[in-house]
Amino acid sequence: MPFEMTIFHEDIPFYVNFDDNHCFQAALRMVIAHFESKELPWKELEAMTGYEPKKWTWTIAGALAMAKRGYGVVLHSLFGLARFANNGEKYLFEYFSESTARSFMENCSDIKRAQEASEEVIGIVRKVQEKPLYKDLASYLSQKFLLICNMNSHTITGKLGFTGHSIVVYKADNENAWLHDPGLPTRESDQGQKGRFYESLGI
Repeated sequence: MPFEMTIFHEDIPFYVNFDDNHCFQAALRMVIAHFESKELPWKELEAMTGYEPKKWTWTIAGALAMAKRGYGVVLHSLFGLARFANNGEKYLFEYFSESTARSFMENCSDIKRAQEASEEVIGIVRKVQEKPLYKDLASYLSQKFLLICNMNSHTITGKLGFTGHSIVVYKADNENAWLHDPGLPTRESDQGQKGRFYESLGI
């Protein structure tokens, strides 16, 4: 059954991924600015997320930091935190295709630190061990969550391979999702068809 369109969040602040290496930090900045009316400095966001220059950021560290900040965090993904915490690189090659796993190994920040964050986050945040359906995303929005979604930016651009990217979704109906994409290139208050949007989710 289609769900009714409801605007769950309005006037979401928008921040640009200014150097094409801060998409996750920009997404967190939007969420915090919306709920706390506070604009966190980039350096503080980098410290929260274990940022390393020219590397992809592990979202696990950000989830842990947000939970410690008092947010109700839900990680909805097939990715196994306990298995990653215990097996690290080996689990990446079990979970992803070989080419995607190698992309993680070559491009991500400190994997050992991500494993430690994964172990700590278990029991602190709610983990739903399945790939979310589109209706699940709408359900979270109806509960007043903002969604930070991990995407494969290559799906958006039509390229082959995998590059992780973070966006903020603030509204959905049975046909479309509305989002802030910090870029680059940026897409502020962008409306996208749910099929293409869901296909691009890197989860």
